[in-house]
Amino acid sequence: MDKQRAEQVVEQALAELQGRFAAIDKVALFNQEKVLSAFTRNAVQARHFAGTSGYGYDDSGRDTLAAVFADALGAEAAIVSPAISAGTQAISLMLFGVLRPDDKLVSVSGKPYDTLDDVINGKNCGSLREFGVNFGQIDLVQGDDLTPDFDYSAIESALKNERIKAIFLGRSRGYEWRSGLSVKKIANLVDFVKKISP
Repeated sequence: MDKQRAEQVVEQALAELQGRFAAIDKVALFNQEKVLSAFTRNAVQARHFAGTSGYGYDDSGRDTLAAVFADALGAEAAIVSPAISAGTQAISLMLFGVLRPDDKLVSVSGKPYDTLDDVINGKNCGSLREFGVNFGQIDLVQGDDLTPDFDYSAIESALKNERIKAIFLGRSRGYEWRSGLSVKKIANLVDFVKKISP
């Protein structure tokens, strides 16, 4: 390919990508504005970046950081810590935070990730099961579009006949041979569950 042809190919590619780049810039600008607005609303100041004793008592920097994250992400509250270094740790923290003895957790996407197995059902490791939390699972079914979907009739039956405190689902396939679950399918499930058990 000669130099002139190569330049034409590059120009054509850039022209085709111009719309994509503009869309990416728009998303980036929107998110930057969200974060900067959260900084402003939470009155972030230089003092919030100062070092602390490490104990975390009355640590306004830590508390403000959590407030900024919650604000930017549209959440009620947030926990932000370098001690949470993996998804399993974050999920475990949430599960132990909301579940109590005799509560029931149901996975509606089949068996949870292998890394969560000890957290939920482990023996001699301080698992939810040892804490007195009951666990059940409902396997996925094949949807109309031949991708995995939730078993809505089984979920409805469980919600109407059992005392369930929390529903768990894994969006990604983990180690299973299936497609990941789409955001739309998860949104449909959330609406379905909230209609039965707000």
